[in-house]
Amino acid sequence: MYAARNLIKYRKAGGKFREPADISKVYGISDSLWQELNPWIRINQQFTTGVQSNQAAKGIQEPIRKDLNRVDTLWLKKIYGIGSVLSERIIKFRKLLGGFYSKNQLNEVYNLKGDALENLKRRVYVDLANTPVLKLDLNQVNKDTLAAHPYISYKLANVIIAYRDQHGPFQNLEDLKRIHLMDDSTYLRVSPYLDF
Repeated sequence: MYAARNLIKYRKAGGKFREPADISKVYGISDSLWQELNPWIRINQQFTTGVQSNQAAKGIQEPIRKDLNRVDTLWLKKIYGIGSVLSERIIKFRKLLGGFYSKNQLNEVYNLKGDALENLKRRVYVDLANTPVLKLDLNQVNKDTLAAHPYISYKLANVIIAYRDQHGPFQNLEDLKRIHLMDDSTYLRVSPYLDF
């Protein structure tokens, strides 16, 4: 219901859907919802006649949509605005994270912005059912491995390990909220990558 209201608001504000992938840009449409809706979406061609993307205008064929956690640098370089440097940076960031849980994490890739970012977001989805992120076991992981994660500073890793040593094994992820350095924002970002 929430996503449907946002679709209507987007249209009333003058937003256009030129292809099914455009619907995934609407706030509230998660990657999993997009996967469910995609087979049923049809865009009336009379509204898209004469409209071409920058790629189509230059004779570049856009690649089909793919799982962000399965793409390689060759596929990424087919996206208009993404070359060797950005494609390698995306893959490196994905590896450091342990996989993307949302395509919005692409906003965090250094210097990936503007048209290149939007073009990529239109062409990818995240399928956690088939490509889950790698999780770190809070009760087994060492400080250095924890600190290597992009969302965990060395100082926070140190405090997490000290808390575990003092209080025993973590019983659930909520235990992390007892750590003074773990604010809500960090908790939300890092919790998909942690297990116990």
